[in-house]
Amino acid sequence: MLDLVVAAGLPRPAVNAALAIGGRVLEIDFLWREQRVYVETDGCQHTEALQRRRDLDRDAALAVAGYRGVRRTWDDVTRRPSETVAIIRSLLELR
Repeated sequence: MLDLVVAAGLPRPAVNAALAIGGRVLEIDFLWREQRVYVETDGCQHTEALQRRRDLDRDAALAVAGYRGVRRTWDDVTRRPSETVAIIRSLLELR
């Protein structure tokens, strides 16, 4: 994912960045602090019900704190890189 972002000429994100939200510290896969944008890359464990619930709760906490983000899978990054880059670029350009 980082290679894809850099090759596309997008700003380099912080990777596995700690972010304090709602009294807890979240580790964010890819974070653009200044733009308040994040990308979480999900593996196969994110299809399990408990992990899915945690993911939704994290996304809600980030949204309430003013962050915009998306979740992308390995398939999205490797088989649909143009779409992934376009989504991230759009999020970064939103003000």
